[in-house]
Amino acid sequence: MGGAALEVLRSAPLRTEVCPGCASAHARQHHPPAATATATATATATATAAVVTAVTAVTAVTVVTAVTAVTAVTVVTAVTVVTVLAAHDEARHHGLRLSAQYGFSPRQPITASAIPPPRELSEHASRTHNKNVCSPIPPATCLSRSLSHPACSLLARFLPVQRSTPPPVSQTCRRYAAPLPQACWPRLVMPEADPIQFYIENKSVGDSKNSEDWRIRGYNPLTPPDLLQHEIPQTPRSKETTVQARNEAADVVHGRDAQRRLMVVIGPCSIHDPKAALEYCDRLLELKQKYKDDLLIVMRAYLEKPRTTVGWKGLINDPDIDNSFKINKGLRVSRQLFVDLTDKGMPIASEMLDTISPQFLADMLSVGAIGARTTESQLHRELASGLSFPVGFKNGTDGTLDVAVDALGSVKHPHHFLSVTKPGVVAIVGTTGNDDAFVIMRGGKKGTNYDPTSIKEAREKLESKELNPRLMVDCSHGNSEKKHKNQIKVAHSIAEQIAQGETAIASVMIESNIHEGKEGPPPPLGSPLTNSPGNQSVPAEGKEGLKYGVSITDACISWEDTEAVLEELAGAVAKRRSQLGVNGAH
Repeated sequence: MGGAALEVLRSAPLRTEVCPGCASAHARQHHPPAATATATATATATATAAVVTAVTAVTAVTVVTAVTAVTAVTVVTAVTVVTVLAAHDEARHHGLRLSAQYGFSPRQPITASAIPPPRELSEHASRTHNKNVCSPIPPATCLSRSLSHPACSLLARFLPVQRSTPPPVSQTCRRYAAPLPQACWPRLVMPEADPIQFYIENKSVGDSKNSEDWRIRGYNPLTPPDLLQHEIPQTPRSKETTVQARNEAADVVHGRDAQRRLMVVIGPCSIHDPKAALEYCDRLLELKQKYKDDLLIVMRAYLEKPRTTVGWKGLINDPDIDNSFKINKGLRVSRQLFVDLTDKGMPIASEMLDTISPQFLADMLSVGAIGARTTESQLHRELASGLSFPVGFKNGTDGTLDVAVDALGSVKHPHHFLSVTKPGVVAIVGTTGNDDAFVIMRGGKKGTNYDPTSIKEAREKLESKELNPRLMVDCSHGNSEKKHKNQIKVAHSIAEQIAQGETAIASVMIESNIHEGKEGPPPPLGSPLTNSPGNQSVPAEGKEGLKYGVSITDACISWEDTEAVLEELAGAVAKRRSQLGVNGAH
């Protein structure tokens, strides 16, 4: 749309009082009373209203804007083309929830039945957006409503709206029990760089009379694991790096390592830029070699991110960071990155979120982790029982250790679960059990748990259950109280405990990057629209506008702080080793 046309739209009042496509009966029932008085005038004035022509990338569309005056002279605009693109992820969230509610894909017609009249916007302002019960989307689906949603702090952009035949559900306003005319069926355009196209589109989506799949929009084919592994094979050095680090990690976890080393899993919170990840790897390799007698350094290479609500789910799910969800591309990019990292001689660790993605990537992992949100999940325990490397289970998000202790008791036994084979065929998987599991102390809502008292209590609880008492301390998350700089303080405390001879601490985890912090906070009100993935802030120009070497998920410590922390930990391990040799401790 041309700049002049946008200026006309943006300078117009946020509310029009009429819907030019609505019948008068509908206007009386569906719209605020003020709309009824001008419904007839609207139909007449539409033909003579001022016209602003905007040329889009596809076609020229005519936009006519109107304002109902409070004087005797009524100026009316017929808004024939309106679609909201929200400036925050909440709008995307609303659109997805509404499309699921009515059974339409984002680019199919939707109803306006859930949208509050303007008089209710102030009430909506007091409600929180991020709730399980979705609030209404920005009121643009019915043309008589506001053109933006100030209560939700959303910005509006305007694109052509095409009419179509009625969707296969009742077009009834749930608020006023009145039919919605065709004029109130615009298309909700999701803020995606590339709209998702399904290879197998579900034609019956939204029809609740079906016994299944009526909330499924469609299906796309997934590359079989063995095909991807054939296209991007593991190199001999990659395999050697992976297998050697697995054995060394298991020895450290069980206290068998001859040098009494500390395993350090360190790296970005999540990887979104393979180039930056490889540079970080090159830097870390130098420290790995420097401290090889004291530290077993493993790089964090997290490609999937569990979200508390919504947000960017990682490089595998959304490699372009634009909600296009090109998962096949994400798997290829991720596998190539894993090959490159391990071929350099850097062992890697990652989190396990499902039972399918490990078939594509687990051949190059040396250490795994089950997150706080999934430690209690039976499926994840079953998965871990069959993984070929040591796996850590984090304590629950509330900070309690019981769920992680129970997980260790479960994962050492054989299990059966549903997954896929390397050719991609669904199968029942049987496991032998995993003896190399350990607990990860990450703190929680009830506070931190890296202090000597917490470590002692955890060790005693594990010993009482005849489980591995050697554990990992996560310096981030609950233990850092979500302040990335606090990781340095946590690491210092761990170093002191190790230097004093504490043997229960076998490993630490640290979130580190080339540059500290994370991408800036969400843009202020009035700033341009962004492709913001959930609670991450992405510039308007997309991933190209991201700062190099900076996290887009949790904040990380800088490279300079990383060097200092590793030096301190290595010195502490040397002191502990000296003490153990003198005292003859186990």
